[in-house]
Amino acid sequence: MKFIGREQEQFGQEKYVVEMNDHEKSLFLAILSLFPQVPVGHHQLSQGADLPNAGTNQLLLEESLKTQKNEAQAWIKSTFKDPHRFQPVKTGETGFSFHLAVTRPEIEMLLQIFNDVRLGCWLTLGSPDLAEKKKKFSPTQQTAPLIQRMELAGLFEVFFIKFIHEPDVQ
Repeated sequence: MKFIGREQEQFGQEKYVVEMNDHEKSLFLAILSLFPQVPVGHHQLSQGADLPNAGTNQLLLEESLKTQKNEAQAWIKSTFKDPHRFQPVKTGETGFSFHLAVTRPEIEMLLQIFNDVRLGCWLTLGSPDLAEKKKKFSPTQQTAPLIQRMELAGLFEVFFIKFIHEPDVQ
């Protein structure tokens, strides 16, 4: 994937244009299709403080998160199922790639989705300290797909974060 540039939309909203080949597009869509991964029960209102109506408030939090995740799933389906979303572009004599234009709010939504997938895979793996246990943590047939998904989601996160923190990157 690479950053192509910016386009100004008719209502003044800026779009960032990304180029990706067919394989990158497939990986991008595959990672998006994994959302959500983090169970809503993972998020706790408080780690230790005694709060009034803690059970009721926790249920409200979980219901709100469930609604938010459902809305994000609907956004993914409507946004990336649009056949015009990925514009085919000829590259070289026989090759082609796709241009994807995303707004800043869409990038922020993508970052939340990729982070959920990454965190959910990490939780499913048992929340390992991968840096400390690199030698001890050997992928197995069961853990390898989770590690791969976690790493891919992280790579997409880093790629899109560059647009926010380094707006002049070409």
